[in-house]
Amino acid sequence: MDSVRRILAYGTAYLLWVVTIALSVLGAIVARSTYQLLLTTTAWHRYTLHALNQFLTFFLAFLLLCLIVFVESFYRTGVRRGDLLARFCLLTAIELAFFAVLHVIRVILLWVSGASVALGFAIMVGELAGAAVSSLLARRLRRPTSTALRR
Repeated sequence: MDSVRRILAYGTAYLLWVVTIALSVLGAIVARSTYQLLLTTTAWHRYTLHALNQFLTFFLAFLLLCLIVFVESFYRTGVRRGDLLARFCLLTAIELAFFAVLHVIRVILLWVSGASVALGFAIMVGELAGAAVSSLLARRLRRPTSTALRR
């Protein structure tokens, strides 16, 4: 029976890993969109902008690769310690806070250009609320349970 519980725990860890990586890929897309919007406000030469865009895209891809490796290890350790859900909530809070910061930048840039910012502002508030709730859950769940899997 212990073997079945271990398999389910690690299966849950990998399911949460997929969710976290999907959010991270979405975060990279939003980050790229935001810095491209920011680059359009500069008066730099188009070749400089293109080179900077290519470098930043490569940097985002490298960060995603590092995150894939880190999160897998982080969640496997969470299974062993019994605080997998707390770790998931912590990373989700960080990702949602990152989204909110990116949307603050986007809302400011769009507001300065005279575009409508109501939807962007609503998204930003929702992301901040999600980050706050996820952070509170991570703190509340931080205590390891007695059902932690031992090696």
